[in-house]
Amino acid sequence: MASVSFAGHSILIAEDEPLRAVDPRQCFEAVGAYAFTATQFAQALSCAVHSNLSLPVLDYRVGEETNDAVCQHLEARGIPFIFYIGYDDMLRHWPDAVVSKSNPTPRLIEHAAAVLRSHDYSVARRQAPSPGPYVAQGPTTKA
Repeated sequence: MASVSFAGHSILIAEDEPLRAVDPRQCFEAVGAYAFTATQFAQALSCAVHSNLSLPVLDYRVGEETNDAVCQHLEARGIPFIFYIGYDDMLRHWPDAVVSKSNPTPRLIEHAAAVLRSHDYSVARRQAPSPGPYVAQGPTTKA
């Protein structure tokens, strides 16, 4: 993976299987991002509406719900997003916004970096949100 920094960026990982969110979260943290997870649809929606996000990484389904409403709120706020999914049929609907879980996590980081480079971001306006009642898991601490 090329040298990339996510310092100052806040990354939401919406994934209903907590163990599947660990590797992406740790990889984003390793390149300087504040990364946190939402394991339920209501958590992801609350973050999309209220949090200062740089880039959400979304599983299309979180529990029994799809993230369509989350995407609508993100689009209304001008926040780009990536689908990180286990099935490739979504590629035909959002070819530029989909990374397959079959790809190694560094590919997700590279794709996310490209998305962030293509958007006009002021890191100052994208401060990391403080964990609230809807944030399931904050960043990991290094020993």
